[in-house]
Amino acid sequence: MELANIIFPKGHSVMKKYKHSPLFLLSIFLPTLLLINACSLQKRAPTAAQSAIQPLVPYETGEKFGIRPSFPTPEQVFKLSQQQINEFSAYYLSPSLQQTSSNRRIFQYLKEYEKSYRYSGKTLTAEQSLIQTEGNCLSLAILTTALAKSVGVDTGYQLVDSQPVYQKEEDIILSAQHIRSLLFEPKKSPKQQFNRGQLELGRNTLIVDYFPTQNSRIRKNISESEFVAMYYKNIAADAIINRLYDDAYWLIRESFHHSPMDEQSINMMALVHEKKGFKRLAEKLYLFGLKYAENKLDLLRNYYIFLKSQHRRIDAQRIKIQLATIEVPNPFDWINLGNTSFAQNKYREAKRYYKKAAKQAPYLHQAHFGIAKSDFKMGNIRRAKASMKLAKEKAIDQNTKSLYQKKLDALSDR
Repeated sequence: MELANIIFPKGHSVMKKYKHSPLFLLSIFLPTLLLINACSLQKRAPTAAQSAIQPLVPYETGEKFGIRPSFPTPEQVFKLSQQQINEFSAYYLSPSLQQTSSNRRIFQYLKEYEKSYRYSGKTLTAEQSLIQTEGNCLSLAILTTALAKSVGVDTGYQLVDSQPVYQKEEDIILSAQHIRSLLFEPKKSPKQQFNRGQLELGRNTLIVDYFPTQNSRIRKNISESEFVAMYYKNIAADAIINRLYDDAYWLIRESFHHSPMDEQSINMMALVHEKKGFKRLAEKLYLFGLKYAENKLDLLRNYYIFLKSQHRRIDAQRIKIQLATIEVPNPFDWINLGNTSFAQNKYREAKRYYKKAAKQAPYLHQAHFGIAKSDFKMGNIRRAKASMKLAKEKAIDQNTKSLYQKKLDALSDR
C-alpha cells in the first residue's frame, strides 16, 4: 500500500489562528456544565438495533426550539459550482495526466491549490472552501470528498491522535480534533469490493492531511455518514458559542440523522437542553448516553459536573467513584481529559488523568509532559523536571525533543 501526505501549512504553530469554529466540538467548559468529547470514539457504525433505539433519545420534539433554521443539506455541503467543476475537469482530463491514477490527479490538484490555501477555524462547504481558499481540517476533507465524488474516486476518513487545540471564548473553552481524508486508487477489477471508511490491503492510498506527524496514531476509520454528522456538529458548535441554542438544537438533530448513537451529539444536546432550562431532559440525555454509548468516559465526567451544578453531592460522589475506576482502552482519552482539567486550572485533577495515561502507555511523551506541566503549576519543580526529561526521552519528533529541552533549560534556571 502506498501512503502519501499532502503537507499543508508547515508546523503546528499555524493552528494558533484557530477561531470560533472547531474541527468539530470536543469540549465546552462552563461554570455549571462541562461538555467533553474525546478525540475519537472507538465505536462502530450504528447497528439496526441501535438505529431502532434512536427515536427514543429523550430530546424535545422541537416545539420549544422555534422554527428549524435553514442550513445546507448533505448534497449542498459537497456541491461544487459548475465553474469549479469545469476548472477541475480541465486539470483532471489534461493529456499530460492520462497515465496518472485518478486518485493521484486529485492529490496533485490539491497540492497546487494548497499554495494559496490558508488554515482557518471556519467550517465551510466545498464550494465555499474553493472560493475563499481557506478552512479547517474538516473543510479540507469536505473539499477533497467533493472533488473525488465528481470523478468517481472512493474516499475514506480517519480520526488521528494529535495535540488538541484549545481556544477560550468568554466562559467557554473549546478543543478540536484532527481528521484526514483518504483517496483510494481505482478498483483493480469490477468484482473488487470496497467498504467505505476501511483501508483496503493492496490498494494504493493517498492521505490528504493538514498536519501530518511522524508518529501519528489512527484513532479509527469513520464512515461517510459519521463524517457528514461532523459538519453539523461543527456548525452547532458555532451556534453554541454564540448562544444560539435553538439553532444548535436543530443542527444536532440533523447530526443524529446521520450518526444516531453518537456520544458527542448526545453531550451537545444535553448542554443545549440545560441552557434552555430543560434540566430534567438534560439529565435523561446523560442517562441515555450512559446506557447505550460504547465510550462512557466523557458522559460520566459531564454527568458528574451536571450533578454538582444541581447540588446533588451524594449522586455526584457516586459518579466520581465510577469515573475513577472506569477502564479506558485508549490512553489519549485520559490525556484529553487531563488537558480539559488543566485548562480549567484543576492541576491536581489533571495530573491524576495524565498519570493514568502514563501508566497505561508509558511510551507516550504527551502523558509525561502533562504530568510535568501539572507539577510545575503546583510548585513541584523537582518532579516537573523529572517528568520533562521522560517526555523528551519518549518523544520521537526532533522538534518536540527540542521544545522539551527548552522547557528543561527553563526549569533548571529556577
